[in-house]
Amino acid sequence: MSDLHILGEIGMLPYLMPGGLQMLMEIKAIEPDDFERIKVLIWRGLGDIIKEKCKLDDKIAVKGKLVKRDGETVLLAETVSLITVMEKENVAE
Repeated sequence: MSDLHILGEIGMLPYLMPGGLQMLMEIKAIEPDDFERIKVLIWRGLGDIIKEKCKLDDKIAVKGKLVKRDGETVLLAETVSLITVMEKENVAE
C-alpha cells in the first residue's frame, strides 16, 4: 500500500457500500495528474457529512492509501479536507 495525497473536485457524491459502514465517492484529480478520476473509500459518518455540506465540483483534498478492493484500485481515505466548505465558512466569518 502506498500513501497518496490528492487534490481534486467531487465527481460523484458518496453512496453507501454493502454492509453499511463505508461509502464510496469519486474525485476528479487536479494534483497529482497521474489520475483523471479516482474512487475514494470513506467511513459512513464522514460520507454523510460530505453529502450534507458538499456538492459536485467542490474542491476536496484526501490523504490515504491505495488499496485493491474487489479487483479495483481505490484510495482508502485517512484524512479529508473539504476545501470549498472551509473557504465558504471563512468568508462568512
